Amino acid sequence: MRITSRQHTRIKSYELVLTDAALGIEVYSNSAGTVLMGFSGKRNKPDFHYSFNNAPLADKYVSEWHQRLQANHTAKMSRKAERKAYVTALQVDDVLRCSWGYEQTNIDYYQVTRICGRQTIEIRSIAADRVETSNMQGNCWPIPDAFKGPALRCRVDPRGYVSISRREHASLKEPLTTEPTRTYAPDHWTAYA
Repeated sequence: MRITSRQHTRIKSYELVLTDAALGIEVYSNSAGTVLMGFSGKRNKPDFHYSFNNAPLADKYVSEWHQRLQANHTAKMSRKAERKAYVTALQVDDVLRCSWGYEQTNIDYYQVTRICGRQTIEIRSIAADRVETSNMQGNCWPIPDAFKGPALRCRVDPRGYVSISRREHASLKEPLTTEPTRTYAPDHWTAYA
C-alpha cells in the first residue's frame, strides 16, 4: 500500500489533486499548484516531483503524463488479450529452424511431434545433412523424422517463435516441396576454429 500524505513528511503539506484507481495514479500538489508529485502503479517512489513556473504548465504536464499511462495500459491489455487468444498454427511434422552463435552460425532443426495446447507444442531435435562449401562454412538441410534427442515442451508466441531456451528461439521452416517427400532450402552455417 502506498504511503499516504499523513505518513510521509515530503508530502505532508501537499493535497491530493488527481487519482485513478485503475492505473494506481495519485498526484499531490502544493497549495499554489506549481509543485507536483505523481505516483503510478504500486510504487512508493514518485514517478516525478517537479516544480513548474505556473499552475497551467503543471496541469498540462500532469494531463500528458496521465494520457501516456492510459495509452500504455491500453496497449498492455491489448497485447495480453492477443496472447491469451492466440492459437498456434504449427502442426505435427512441421520443421523448425534455430540459428544461434556468437562468432559462428550454428543451425539446429526441430520437428513438431505433438500439439499439447493452444500455445504449447512438443518438439524433438532432428539430424541435418551438412556440406562444407569452403573453409569452415557450408550449407545444411533438415532430415525429417531423423530424431536425435528427447522431446521438449515449448511455448509458441503470437509471432510464431518457439522458445527452446532463454537464448534459443526457433521458427517454422517452410518446405520447398511436399510430394513425394519434403525438401527444404539450404541454410548457411559457419564455424570458428
